[in-house]
Amino acid sequence: MTELTTIRQLAERYDTLLFDSYGVLVDEAYGLTGARELIDWLESTGKSYYIVTNDASRSIPSRAGKFIEQGVPVPEHRIINSGCLIPRFFRNNNLVGAPTVVFGSPDAYEHVAEGGADILPHAQLEDADVFVLADDAGYDWRTSMNDLVTTLNRKILAGESFKLLLPNPDIIYPSGERAYSFAAAALVDMLESALVRLFGDDPAYRFTRLGKPFAPIFDEAVRRSSESGAGASFVMIGDQLETDIAGANAYGIPSAIVTTGINRLHTTQELGLLRETVRPVYLLESLSTG
Repeated sequence: MTELTTIRQLAERYDTLLFDSYGVLVDEAYGLTGARELIDWLESTGKSYYIVTNDASRSIPSRAGKFIEQGVPVPEHRIINSGCLIPRFFRNNNLVGAPTVVFGSPDAYEHVAEGGADILPHAQLEDADVFVLADDAGYDWRTSMNDLVTTLNRKILAGESFKLLLPNPDIIYPSGERAYSFAAAALVDMLESALVRLFGDDPAYRFTRLGKPFAPIFDEAVRRSSESGAGASFVMIGDQLETDIAGANAYGIPSAIVTTGINRLHTTQELGLLRETVRPVYLLESLSTG
């Protein structure tokens, strides 16, 4: 069964707290109830914590600035986003210098440039070996996705290899009170479905995902916590069963669900009926530290 708990109880039980961003601390415009007080308390007590967000559309300084605008001042060194994982992906996969096309914001381009990629304009899709779908904004997605699936089709038929990267696996995110927006993963689902229809379910034609629920972003949180001298126990606090909770569970980190954001189940009884892969260990009814 899922256990009802509080932030203070989690802080006493675990060395490092990991928080999702959208739907837990903030929405698109504002900090959520209790978020400012929570961050102030964590900073004042010296508790180890990180914001672990799938957002790849902003640099870390930009994300910290946005937090300040939202009234939740999170220091830069406390932020881990899926965008900051892109450089390591390029280095680990011997893609430094690889001709790459990026779909996303200017900050997303910066993440890819930090990985040493040779970034090409969208007009040179045919010349690219790597395709990074970092965000749903900053380009005409309908035209771009049509051009991309056509290019990939040609490359597959010609026997050419390529890499596909999706930093942010979120399909939707909270953009306001009872308001939601589609994220880049919705476009990737469409692209992958098209490639399956054309060529069958070949893993070579699927995107590598860096954010929750996949391991790379948790690896980064563990690495940073270890470097800071914090202990080895973690808890992941999020609002999405399919990313925050499933990712933590698969990684072996206890998980806690909040009653804001995407989460639709608000009682321990409802949560206890879920299959084990997406069942949170804890339920948090508020961010209050009182």
